[in-house]
Amino acid sequence: MIFGALIDWIKASFGSPPASGFFIAIISLLLAIIYTILQQLIIDIHKVQIYGKRIRKWMTKYRKAMRTGNPRLISEVKKEEAYIRKLQMELSTEQLKVLGAALILFIIAYQIIVAAFDNQPVITLPFGLPIKWFGVLSGKYTMIYAFWWYFISYAAVTALINGILKIMGRRPF
Repeated sequence: MIFGALIDWIKASFGSPPASGFFIAIISLLLAIIYTILQQLIIDIHKVQIYGKRIRKWMTKYRKAMRTGNPRLISEVKKEEAYIRKLQMELSTEQLKVLGAALILFIIAYQIIVAAFDNQPVITLPFGLPIKWFGVLSGKYTMIYAFWWYFISYAAVTALINGILKIMGRRPF
C-alpha cells in the first residue's frame, strides 16, 4: 500500500482504544468538512433553491389536481410535467457533481482505516446493541469495529454540518 509510513504512524500513535476511536472521529470530521466545502464551491446553491421551490410548487399543484379531479387543473399539471422533469434532472445533476470526489475521499479513508485498524474494536459503548455486525457484544457493553465507527461518526458529523448550513441558508436540500 502506498500509505505504508502513514499506516505505521497511525498504528503507533492511535493503535488502541480510545485513541483509535478518537482518531477515526477526527478523520470523519475532516472528510465531512472537505466534502461540504466541495459542495459549497461546486454546486450552484441559487439554482438549487430556485428549482427546488418551483418543483415543490408544482408538486403541491399536482397533488391538488389528483385529489380534486379537476380536469382543467389536471390539464395544466400535465402540460408542465415535462418541464418539471427537466428541472428535476438538472437538480439531480447539480447535486451529484461532487459525488466523484466524495467517493474518492471515502475509498482513501476506508483503505487507511482498514489498513490501520483491520477489523478490531475501536470504541466501547456503555450499552449493548443487539446487532452483532456493528461490533462485539461483551456483557453490558458493545465494542464497535473501526469501519462502523467511521460510518457512524461521519453520519453524525454530516448531519450536524448540514443542520448548521440549513439554518444559515447555505443548504437548500
